Amino acid sequence: MSKFVDDFSNLAVERCLLKPLLYTFSPLTVEKMTDDVVEDIAREDENIKVERKRLTDKLTVLRSSLTRLQQLDRHSLTGQFCKNHFA
Repeated sequence: MSKFVDDFSNLAVERCLLKPLLYTFSPLTVEKMTDDVVEDIAREDENIKVERKRLTDKLTVLRSSLTRLQQLDRHSLTGQFCKNHFA
């Protein structure tokens, strides 16, 4: 039943939401738009930029921490450091 619901949802999105975009944003339509209109459509909100930067920085710290934990795990006597402390 879940697969049916997923498939139906995907079909609804494709048919009802995405298909009309083919006509709304056709190459001819976009070509007729002024540069200002295209920039307005493509412009990203400043809050989104700030949030992406924050999340990217956080991801960098998390990856660094994971690397450090993996190094510690390799040097532990039992080899079970992460399994014992983070399971």
